[in-house]
Amino acid sequence: MPLIPAGLSNLNSKVESARKGFNSTLDKAGQKTGVFKGPDNPKTASKPLPPPAYTGQPNRLKLPPPPPPPARKPLIQNQYDEESYEPAQPPPPPPVARKPTNVSSSSTPYRPPPTSLNGYGPPNMAPVQPTSRYGPPSPPKSSAQLYEESRAMIEAENSTQPPPMISSKKPDNWGTTPPVRSFQRKHGQIPFPPFSQFTEEDKQAFFMMLDEFFGRRFPDRQASHDTGPPQVTLRTRPSISTQQEEEEEGCRAEIIARYFKSYRSWTRSDQQWYRHQDPVPTPLIGTTDIKRVSCWTQTGDQRTQINYVLFPDLSQLWTSVNFLVSSNGIPQEALAKYRPPPRTHEYDYETLVTKSSEIYGPYIVEFAIEAEESGRHIARGECWDLANEALKSSPIDPPPLTSINRTHGILLYYGTSTGLHKGFGEWKQNGDLAGIRPGDIIEWNRVSCKTVNPDLLFTLGDPDHTAIIIDAHGNTITETDTPPYKLGYITVIEQSLKQIPVRRTYDLSTIQAGQVWLYRPMAEETLLGNGRNSAVFPPPFPAF
Repeated sequence: MPLIPAGLSNLNSKVESARKGFNSTLDKAGQKTGVFKGPDNPKTASKPLPPPAYTGQPNRLKLPPPPPPPARKPLIQNQYDEESYEPAQPPPPPPVARKPTNVSSSSTPYRPPPTSLNGYGPPNMAPVQPTSRYGPPSPPKSSAQLYEESRAMIEAENSTQPPPMISSKKPDNWGTTPPVRSFQRKHGQIPFPPFSQFTEEDKQAFFMMLDEFFGRRFPDRQASHDTGPPQVTLRTRPSISTQQEEEEEGCRAEIIARYFKSYRSWTRSDQQWYRHQDPVPTPLIGTTDIKRVSCWTQTGDQRTQINYVLFPDLSQLWTSVNFLVSSNGIPQEALAKYRPPPRTHEYDYETLVTKSSEIYGPYIVEFAIEAEESGRHIARGECWDLANEALKSSPIDPPPLTSINRTHGILLYYGTSTGLHKGFGEWKQNGDLAGIRPGDIIEWNRVSCKTVNPDLLFTLGDPDHTAIIIDAHGNTITETDTPPYKLGYITVIEQSLKQIPVRRTYDLSTIQAGQVWLYRPMAEETLLGNGRNSAVFPPPFPAF
């Protein structure tokens, strides 16, 4: 055992004595305040306060006093917590909620003061009130019940019983009259039988209608591996190949006007064309055979985009789209009005002849003759440029309608040749007004025809060709059918990229193939009416 210096031994004894004195002071202070419950000192221990006496008399609120508190079990010195190792029992179910009783507003129920375990600290938590309307939940299943259920499932899976027999024999009552199917239709709905009850004639007619509908709107898209991609056209002028298809489908302005009914579905950025610097409606993107005018007005955050479109069939469309500039949502409103193309049979002699052919015809003929005598191309040298420049340079007031696509005025005639002395055609105006006059403009589409002096066979139109008629004679007028070979002789002035303006006479009785259109120049205000070439909304009457 090592030796401890005397000074260090005295220091240790002093520290131990101070520690015992400090602990004794803390114990006495804790016992006096009631915070610490140490062993009772018979000299200093105080007797516990007796519980309040229960007198049974009402208090000042005239309510019965509360019952006495339950007796507490005194704390025993050196008593340890006894922990039970038995399985825990499920808690008792909460009591069922009862309907609250009406309490008189004049009387206030007595509420006892909060108490705690030792008289200090926060009061005890209030009891939880039951809120269930349907009683307590069912107690959890015991281990025995869970074991029985699992054993039953295992026995069912491992069962060796054979599956039920599958019989291919039909029931005895099979083949009898099937049960009648009932269809409940809504109020106001037209009764419509199921497809299985259609007759063969109805089914055939229905499929024919579907073929016609999808054939028009969705051309054949099946790719052919034998042929390459379609040839890219290098022409700078419009095409006439779809002119007849447009006439069969109807008014183009009406078709585009229907698109504006679905403005609530314009949610994608590529559908919000009205926000672009050049606001072209989605169905018209890439279209080059139209004339278009647009403008917009704005008040605060709301902008109105107005468009005007003139189509080759001379139908007109006016549109208006209202939207918020700061929002990328759908438009607030989209409206469309259209005007159908003019009808030739509605014009009288004065309109078709006196105010059209006799006014514009002489100037157009003079323009073509001067072009022939000049010995040089007009504009770019395209055949279409000859007719377009003649209409644009007219000094007559009111001015005529200038060329739009392959349209050069009011349509007089359309015909198709299917062979020599074969084909069909009709005049668009009344029979007594029909006929070809100088100054009319003719459109060819792959026409095979002979000329007079010299006798040469020409193919006019690859695929289309334009010429100005300066003389015509010998054409036959009929009420029902006038094929192209009955149009007689016509003398035209025409040009092409390889041919300066030249005069030729064609014998239309020698037509063997192709299509023919005849147009008559007419005043633009007569053909299009008020509101033409102007972005205003709503347009003047008539508009639909």
